[in-house]
Amino acid sequence: MNGISTTWNIYHTVVVALDRELGWHLDALAQQRYAAAIARHVPDVCSDEQLRAMIVNYHRDHALVAALSDSHHPAHHAVWESWTAQALRIVRHRQRSMADDHVADPADLTQLALECMVRSLPTYHYASRFSTWAYAVIAHTLQHEHRERHAAKRAVQPRSLEREHMRGGDVPYQHDLDSEIVLRALVRQVAEILRTARDDRLLRIFQLWAFEVQRLADVGRQVGLSIGRVSVLIEQARRMLQTHPALIAWRDDDHQPAASDLINR
Repeated sequence: MNGISTTWNIYHTVVVALDRELGWHLDALAQQRYAAAIARHVPDVCSDEQLRAMIVNYHRDHALVAALSDSHHPAHHAVWESWTAQALRIVRHRQRSMADDHVADPADLTQLALECMVRSLPTYHYASRFSTWAYAVIAHTLQHEHRERHAAKRAVQPRSLEREHMRGGDVPYQHDLDSEIVLRALVRQVAEILRTARDDRLLRIFQLWAFEVQRLADVGRQVGLSIGRVSVLIEQARRMLQTHPALIAWRDDDHQPAASDLINR
């Protein structure tokens, strides 16, 4: 019991420090709730940097996750409607990199991806932003469907047990954790590159557009710029990424689909 109390105190101390450092203005009860909530997500091995990142992600996204997870939440239907639109945009831009898969209905693929998100929600532990995690789930779902369609063309065979689970079986769909790890690493690499830009808005704009898959108009409203100006800055960011040696290495490596999707949208 003492060990549990000590661990909670550590989490609480970090929450208080981040609250003061980042200006969240949480009251004492909210700080305690943050510590109790994050305790349910921290893995057995977790560095100080990872813990801080998890708490920051929790602060930013826990309200969204709560609304998505609870069908009785007043914002439940609104947030799922928003994520349906975002998932459809992700599906459409990833389909462009699967030229032979355009016969698949984007609406059907989006519905499948959303079903996987619902079943995978319990596996989200704030190790990344929710939008990054959701992108990985959706991307993995499309990759799986893409492989299934190609396999079906080669031979008529029963659907796999994994696909039965994805279609609504009793066992929750566990998305490929490696996909999220790769994507998180790519996010960090992109952030490091774009932080060197003269215009400090470049990183924020690109994150909203590429990782949160927001429309140009929505990005513009958040950063106070016109659609035209946002478009110019996104193109500037893409040119930086397309010519940067680190991203060229990503495209030449096994992670080519993730890097290409990101900078060639």
